[in-house]
Amino acid sequence: VLLWACWVLAATVLLCETPLYARAQQSSPQTAQLSLRKYLVAGSQALDHGNPALAETEFRRALSLDPNSCGILNDLAISLVRQHRIAEAIVHYHRAVEICPKNPTTELNLGIAYFLSHRYHEALPLLEPLANSQKSNFQVNDLTGLTLFALNRYRAAVMYLERASRVQPKNLNTLYMAGQADLRIGNDAALTKIFARIMAVNPNSPEAHILMGIAYDKRDEYQKSLTEYLAAEKAAPNFPGVHSGLGENYWSLGKMGQAEAEFESELKRFPSDAVSNCMLGEILMRKAQPQKAAEHFKIALAANPRYK
Repeated sequence: VLLWACWVLAATVLLCETPLYARAQQSSPQTAQLSLRKYLVAGSQALDHGNPALAETEFRRALSLDPNSCGILNDLAISLVRQHRIAEAIVHYHRAVEICPKNPTTELNLGIAYFLSHRYHEALPLLEPLANSQKSNFQVNDLTGLTLFALNRYRAAVMYLERASRVQPKNLNTLYMAGQADLRIGNDAALTKIFARIMAVNPNSPEAHILMGIAYDKRDEYQKSLTEYLAAEKAAPNFPGVHSGLGENYWSLGKMGQAEAEFESELKRFPSDAVSNCMLGEILMRKAQPQKAAEHFKIALAANPRYK
């Protein structure tokens, strides 16, 4: 049930972008400094206008003039992340860490890049110390909680998600993930309180309907759970987990055709969703299509190794 949700929600987290600056070594000629400034301004404008490929070109030019600039390395990596070239970005973040060790901006950016790559064990040592030193920072506490959730450390995840929620009490995504964590550790009292908080913010939110649907699902009341997921779909048809939840309910009700359609619908929006890939693989196995099933199982394993 939505074991992958933290990944999808966290994918909306913005990188901690440092202000672009025009810094050149003092020994550089004036013309080099002017060129460096020009490249950095052009790269910044390209990012602002949604053109990360052009930004990459400009930042690479700047880096050629100042190869040991942590700021430029971060900016270049950000442009790569926005092109979904996260593995390449990680290389540049590592170089920035070597040049400027213990720089919180670089450590946060590298932690986010690891998270987006499903490398949660590598993300946590970077994110958790930052969260403990910046307890009023919503982003780093929220992301640390999501990382712990992805590592199935739900009790610890709740602490950071609750801390983030105190900073932004109306952030439904954070409340929702805290509720998911409480659900997994069986903390019904805390889950009830979170549900009430979500209802106070927006009683018709997909978060409210999905949590209610999960509660019905745990009691094997699949028809009632289905009703809640249908309400969630009506409120937000592209919300992460709506269609996989519908698919699971149809599966439980023995409606395999409808279940398959819902899992496929989820994968059109979120191709790495572990739940839908795993369940669709099960359906394909039943249809004697093991090769197609294997492809979906591989994706599910990559997204969540606990599916082994």
